[in-house]
Amino acid sequence: MKNRRTLTDARNTIVDRPRKWRRPVPCPICGGKDIRFYKYGYGFDRITLRIVRYWDVACSGCLRSAVILTKHTDRKEAIRVWNRRASNYPKAKENTK
Repeated sequence: MKNRRTLTDARNTIVDRPRKWRRPVPCPICGGKDIRFYKYGYGFDRITLRIVRYWDVACSGCLRSAVILTKHTDRKEAIRVWNRRASNYPKAKENTK
């Protein structure tokens, strides 16, 4: 019984998903919270030899956009990739204070 893992232990081991997929991270440049996801198209990844989905992520505050790639066609995977990329941006930590 001492070596039994609890649900909170399992939550702490997941480091790839910093936030829930329903809530996108704010823009790392301006701090705006109105982030929009648009389907951009399909492509072929030459390294993994798989079809990938292109997403255009746009911020309405600073009118900047980024293109991200996902393996799946659902929006929650695009939000997860955006959260991972925007959280590692150096200026993102300054905007949260």
